[in-house]
Amino acid sequence: MAWFTPAYISENILASFETTNDTFYLENQWVQIEDFDLPTILPATSNTPNFVFNRSQSGFEDVNVLYHITAFHDYISSIGYDTLMDDGIKVDTHGMLGGDNSMFNRNGGDPTLDFGPGGIDDAEDADVIIHEYSHALSWSANNNDNMNTQRSGLDEGVGDYFATSYSRSLNPFNWEKVFSWDGNAVGWNGRVANTAANYPSAGNIYAIGEIWNAAMSAIWTDLGQIVTDKLMLESLHFFTNTTNLAEAAMYVLQSDTILFNGIHTNTLCTHFKNKNIFDANCKPTAVTEVVENVKGIRVHNTYGFAFQNESIEIEFPQVSTGKWMLLDMQGKKIKQEEFSGKAKLVLNQMDIPHGLYLLQIHTPFESKVVKICR
Repeated sequence: MAWFTPAYISENILASFETTNDTFYLENQWVQIEDFDLPTILPATSNTPNFVFNRSQSGFEDVNVLYHITAFHDYISSIGYDTLMDDGIKVDTHGMLGGDNSMFNRNGGDPTLDFGPGGIDDAEDADVIIHEYSHALSWSANNNDNMNTQRSGLDEGVGDYFATSYSRSLNPFNWEKVFSWDGNAVGWNGRVANTAANYPSAGNIYAIGEIWNAAMSAIWTDLGQIVTDKLMLESLHFFTNTTNLAEAAMYVLQSDTILFNGIHTNTLCTHFKNKNIFDANCKPTAVTEVVENVKGIRVHNTYGFAFQNESIEIEFPQVSTGKWMLLDMQGKKIKQEEFSGKAKLVLNQMDIPHGLYLLQIHTPFESKVVKICR
């Protein structure tokens, strides 16, 4: 349509050139456009360094995906997270059997993104592209799989948050609407970044995700894109298969201590309390264990150790003998202590600088490593 013409802009983008056939391909270190799912629509190529398409041509979606993923990865690299998805990702911009859906697939460690062309083509919407790519970033940070409902909802919220943040940084108009292009088809209106719902949600994983996005987007309003994006990216490294929203909020606070010496604590607590993710005392809502609660060695109160000047408790499944060590993130030993005939250890506040540490616990029956923050 002629009225679309003014909306088209030219951008420089890193692609590949094959000298054997003098052909440019839409791929670079971070993303490779491929055709691995039906319908069969081969990626666009060119014999000149120009890829110019309108919305009716399949190359439009190819270029759109390559541009936005590359731009987003360049951005997160510029703020210190260049190791996330550093091996790149394969993308089919016209897949999903022609359906109106998109997905990230771990694919046995060789991850892919699959965008459906049904309804409004998903690969035309930068919000959809960044949302799905954020699933890949989350997986790259923590390699989680087999997630429960809360954890899956959290991951949807992470994807919605980064889609909102990215889109909002480009143009703040109507930023509260997530998927503002794709979410205009019959039967689906997208999602929102300012839901009035509070935690916990009785809804599906997408309703849970909206609550997380609302909290993080409110933080974004106060702290800005770079600080809030850093907090979200850093906290991803702590997530387990069962992390819920309250635990994730605690990890955001830990990340603020690691990155900014905790200067944003009041802002974070305020917005997490507003969504009932934290209680009135800035502690996780309805969470008694903020670290893995599994059989074997259990570590309690890492939150209290980091923020309330309290002790860490280590509980053994049986009376045990062994040792614990505290290492910095470069592997340097900070403290070490042996113990004998103990069912539980209490580690009092240590005189150590603020930062992230590894607590290693070894017994004849089991070893465990836990990340802790001070």
